[in-house]
Amino acid sequence: MKVLAFIREQIEKRSIAILRFSTGLIYIWFGVLKFFPKTSPAETIVSETLYFISFGVLEGRVPVLVLGVLEISIGVAFLLKRLKYAVPLMYFQMLGTVLPLFMFIEKTWELFPLIPSLLGQYIIKNLVFIAAAIILGAEAGGAKLIIDPVVAKRARATEKRRKLQKNLKCNGMFIIYDKYDFYGFKKTYLSKDFCTLFNPH
Repeated sequence: MKVLAFIREQIEKRSIAILRFSTGLIYIWFGVLKFFPKTSPAETIVSETLYFISFGVLEGRVPVLVLGVLEISIGVAFLLKRLKYAVPLMYFQMLGTVLPLFMFIEKTWELFPLIPSLLGQYIIKNLVFIAAAIILGAEAGGAKLIIDPVVAKRARATEKRRKLQKNLKCNGMFIIYDKYDFYGFKKTYLSKDFCTLFNPH
């Protein structure tokens, strides 16, 4: 059991790196496929979508090649830890990816909006990539994954306290005092006599 616990701990410690690497690898892989005709199941729908939103400027295989370059660029940026470039590009690419669900309903749905076609399922699975982008974007902004549940609980309490303090507007003095619960975690209280909740405009 100790061995399994050790393996789990090591995987969890590297989970963000694994997520970043796997996302980058998949993007490069799928991007490369765009350069080989009939190897990507999304080739036709990509061409039709980009042709439509570019008002006919991008036609034929050009839209597919453009998307391939974009996907490879995103993948390389992830592998090189250039998250400040990779995440915005990924959001931009994902916006175009989900458009066919609304533009070509007859191709992406068997019964809108409950039963997607095979192509629709291929597109919807990209929601997982969007979730990955949110997590990686948070890390790029300084957020950290905390493995230890006790430390995580304390961090949440600290974050809650800071948010509470930010959302309070006080007239003059105000009182902050701390209490500790049964588990030894600090709880922060603010005197309502001096402070009122403030909703920023």
